This record gives sequence, C-alpha cells and structure tokens, in this order.
Amino acid sequence: MAEYAVLLDLDDTLVVQREAFEEAFFATCAAAWAECGIEPEALTQSVRTHARRLWTECEYADYLQRIGVSPDEGLWAAFEGNEEPLARLRPWARTYQREAWRSALADHGVRNDALAKELAASFQEERWAGFALFHDTIATLESLARRYRLALVTNGLAALQHKKIKRAGFAPQFRAVVISGELGTGKPEPLMFATALERLGVPPQNAVMAGDDLQDDVAGAQRAGIKAVWVQRAADDPQTGVVPDATVKTLSALPGVVASLLE
Repeated sequence: MAEYAVLLDLDDTLVVQREAFEEAFFATCAAAWAECGIEPEALTQSVRTHARRLWTECEYADYLQRIGVSPDEGLWAAFEGNEEPLARLRPWARTYQREAWRSALADHGVRNDALAKELAASFQEERWAGFALFHDTIATLESLARRYRLALVTNGLAALQHKKIKRAGFAPQFRAVVISGELGTGKPEPLMFATALERLGVPPQNAVMAGDDLQDDVAGAQRAGIKAVWVQRAADDPQTGVVPDATVKTLSALPGVVASLLE
C-alpha cells in the first residue's frame, strides 16, 4: 500500500504569527507611552524601521535571509545554540535588539538606554505571552495524522522553532521536523522539501505541502515536484502569479482538500 505525506508550514499556518507580533508591539509600546508619552503606533513604526535597517546592514544579513528569519523574529529570538554562525552572531543580536528600541525612542526625542533595554526584554515576554495556535490546528493535525505521514517544514532559528513546537504541544503528530536553521538554507529551496520527504520515506508525487506563503510554501514545493495548498489567512494576501493546486481559508478544510489531491 502506497504511503502518502502532508508537509506543513509552522508560522501563520499552524501557529499565529502576524497578529501575535502586532499584539506584542502594541503591549510593549503602550508601556512606553505611559512612561514617556510616545503614541504606540508611532513607536511601533519607528522600531520596525530601525530593526529592518540594522538587520540589512549586519554582516550576517545573507545568512539570516537564507534561512528565512525576519527582523521582527530577530527582536524576539534568544539566538541560542552553538552551531555556526550563532556563537558569533549572538553578541550582535543582543546589541541589535536594544539598539532598535534605543533608536526608535530617539526618533521621538527620548534618549534613555535603560528604557530601551527594558522594552527589548518586555517585547520578548509579550511575544511569548501571546503565543497561540489557530483554533482548528489540533483537530486538523489529528485528522491528517490518521491518514498520512506528517512533516513540519519551517524557516527559522532552530532553537526558537523547537521552542514553539514544544509550546504548541503537537510534536507527536509529526514524523519529521525540518528547520532551515539546522540545514543552513530555507524555503523555497528544494532541499527543505526533499529532506522532509527523505525522512518520511515518501516520493514527491505522493505528497502535499500546505502553507500560508505563496513563494516559500507553494512555489517552493511545486518546484520540488510536490502539490501545494495555499492557506490563505487574510483576504488581502497579495497575489504573486503563483498558482496553488488548491486554496483553503481555514485549516479545517485541509483534510478534504488533501484527500482530493492525493487519493
């Protein structure tokens, strides 16, 4: 009997990401508003602007882009691990997190290094406090796992992604976990998908990838010979010319769509 597989993205597919970041920024910047009177929306815009600038200017920018880590994620991550180049990157990362907040405060006439340090730490706490799964994640994974071999295929820093998976509590549903930070390259590169299929023992024609990113998850999987389902989380998600094999608005619709593509 042939074996079939479903590969799944993590962030904004199974775990809430965009909304959680917005909430963490607002909560952190609201605390700054109470202390120094900067509107939360204005401070959020400033810190994100400086984070992007510092991110693109750093000597590790190519590596971070290759494994698919965003400036926002960099403000949250602890950059744990001893694999290269994390050991060399970690001191820069701590400076990056504080400098993004320090520069943002300075944009609004506040020069307070202690407050910048406090906000950098508070943002990480708020981000973990807002960690959440989509309401249909667990039920969908349980349904899929009864019929298919599951693999998680995610871009990100290895330690942070493993922490998310542990916090989510759904690790037992997956037979393989592939993280870009462990491979040194990320989606949409074919190596990510090929590694997952190799670990599952399933050929590309017997697999489906599901994720929220048209380029990384859909186009990347299709280039690897895998059918791809777009999990379209927002009505205003950009159309990029990539044509998924199917589209779902919620995870609960995924099992039926996967069955139609594979069986």
